[in-house]
This record gives sequence, C-alpha cells and structure tokens, in this order.
Amino acid sequence: MAKYKVVKPYKDLELDKKLKKNDEVEMTVKRADEVESTLKANGFDGPFLERTDKK
Repeated sequence: MAKYKVVKPYKDLELDKKLKKNDEVEMTVKRADEVESTLKANGFDGPFLERTDKK
C-alpha cells in the first residue's frame, strides 16, 4: 500500500467517504491510477492524489 495526499477534494466510492484537500489516504498504486483515470473520464481536471512515500 502506498500513501497519498489529496490535492483536490473528491468522493471516493470505494472508501465510501469524501476526501478533502490535504487528507492522507492509503491505497494501492493501481487504485490511485483508477481514481485519476475515472475522474478524468468524467470531465474533472486532476491530479487529485499526490504520492507521499516514494522511495
């Protein structure tokens, strides 16, 4: 699991909660990519997440 900081607020349906700017969330890289691509496909401008634990 990777750690991400929320850059833009959005509602995460899988986590079932609204994420606000600067919230810290933990999810897989695959899930983060899915969030970005789904929101972009629905007409929203990203990025929404920023990885904070890059090694």
